[in-house]
Amino acid sequence: MDAQFQNNNFDPATVSATHSVSSCHHLQDQSCRENRIAATDPATSAKVLASLAHTAIPELLELIGMNPSASMETLGSIASHPRSDVRIAVSENPHLSLEILWRLVGDSNPDVRFALAENHNLPVEILKALTEDNNPFVSCRARRTLERLRNDRLVQATRAAGF
Repeated sequence: MDAQFQNNNFDPATVSATHSVSSCHHLQDQSCRENRIAATDPATSAKVLASLAHTAIPELLELIGMNPSASMETLGSIASHPRSDVRIAVSENPHLSLEILWRLVGDSNPDVRFALAENHNLPVEILKALTEDNNPFVSCRARRTLERLRNDRLVQATRAAGF
């Protein structure tokens, strides 16, 4: 890996200045592959991820959105991206704040809301809200996810009781 990414010691300004959308089309060149590795690595610092997010490359933003080390500020920014696949990636981040989750619950794209509805790691209040979604696929998926969570708890309780 390039020295600039080792131990996350590099000038963050260099990333956005040298890796534009045109030079990183679909993350094919070497520097873009290095950016992709950094974006997926949970050990990458929030500062580095924020700098990478400034490249505005959707494929890279998806990876940053799923990275548990991304800051809430970075995730909040990415959660407003015009591409739904980027917002869906953010919805899968395990450390997403309630504020951002609620914003995604109100997303205009049903695919984003469906991705939330199938995520069994979300707070129950988010899933309950999605059961009221006006899109029948989203509301049905949220109900099924809640049902699965209830069944999982029953199984765990049964095992804990020694049955």
